[in-house]
Amino acid sequence: MKTELPERSRPHGAYIYPIRDAILEHHKNKIAFVILFGSFARGDWVYDNYWKDHIRYEYASDYDFLVVTKQRKHGSGATAMRIADEINQSLEKFYDISEKHTPTVIVESLRRVNRDLAKGHYFFTDIIKKDGILLYDSGEFELSDAKPLSKAQMKEKAEDYFEQWFTAGREFLIDARNALERNSFNISAFYLHQATENILNCALLVLTDYKPKLHDIKKLLKLCASQSSKFLGIFTTATPEERKCFKLLRDAYIGARYDKDYKITKEQLEYLIIRIENLRDVVGKVCKERINSLV
Repeated sequence: MKTELPERSRPHGAYIYPIRDAILEHHKNKIAFVILFGSFARGDWVYDNYWKDHIRYEYASDYDFLVVTKQRKHGSGATAMRIADEINQSLEKFYDISEKHTPTVIVESLRRVNRDLAKGHYFFTDIIKKDGILLYDSGEFELSDAKPLSKAQMKEKAEDYFEQWFTAGREFLIDARNALERNSFNISAFYLHQATENILNCALLVLTDYKPKLHDIKKLLKLCASQSSKFLGIFTTATPEERKCFKLLRDAYIGARYDKDYKITKEQLEYLIIRIENLRDVVGKVCKERINSLV
């Protein structure tokens, strides 16, 4: 695996290496590897900002880290979520004020990574054997050899993922519109969350053959953006109302069903539907391009 940042990403080493050190600070005894992946590992990261209607918009790639834990219990279930939360809390100080690149961390066990490498799952294959940058190695473990899959096998998997997850997302979006027409606003919000989650999972599975156990659409969106800059800016948060709408969408998984204080308006739902329809169209295009490339 590579150990040096690509030339275009090297100036960001001033952020990337201290982030690595912060990840290791409290959990080094549990961690086998820390690997940089995504756009900064490839060198195709994005930063853009512009003014429109007197509002400043910014789009920036994240620093993406894969933390591979030594033991299975530290890389799955509630324990992995707790470790990821603790790491993310410790990384808040690394928010890059100048360019808004923020760290994103996923935690997986060595057992899962090696199992998926042996099965030819190309998310870990691409990270570990192609694009990833090894930032830390405990020296205690080895990563499995990646099983090569033919393009025909990869295409079959991608087509199956697209049929299952994109169809589900599209159906939830239809259900959200129907609920809105009945003035069932909270139900519409929940269906919009489900539409977004399924569509993002579709993109991740088709592009990477990997789906984390998450319901947080912000984190799912960040992982999608690590694969393609086309995901940046779909949900703009430049204004207070845009931020509020996105938060309502994120919170809808629990809040729209169980929180009596959760409130969302018709106008907010209509705004979100437009954004999610845009997401649907982007994912449809990106996934079809990926599938068509596997010839």
